[in-house]
Amino acid sequence: MHLPKVITGILIDSTKKEINVIQVENTLRAICPLLDCKKIIELKLDGNTLCLDEQGLLDQSLDKKHFRFFEIQFKGNGLVLGKIKNGEFTNVSKSVAWVSERVTFL
Repeated sequence: MHLPKVITGILIDSTKKEINVIQVENTLRAICPLLDCKKIIELKLDGNTLCLDEQGLLDQSLDKKHFRFFEIQFKGNGLVLGKIKNGEFTNVSKSVAWVSERVTFL
């Protein structure tokens, strides 16, 4: 299967308190700077995945902005992407409205 070089995702920007559709190169090298991290952790999300800074789950200090998604608090930014069976990222299938209904900025 040919994977797209650029994919569509939904960025949860906790600093600006914005949720936007973005285009991003389909590489960890491009994704990690959006999350301000070196290593991401992925949470399954209704056929998609929520990518987060791995440290955002461990360090809940107030030096970075936070957001809550489905009542779970995260530190930093988040990126919702699609995920296919072999584990590769693809275009997100959820809408900004769907994500916005589930995110609360703290």
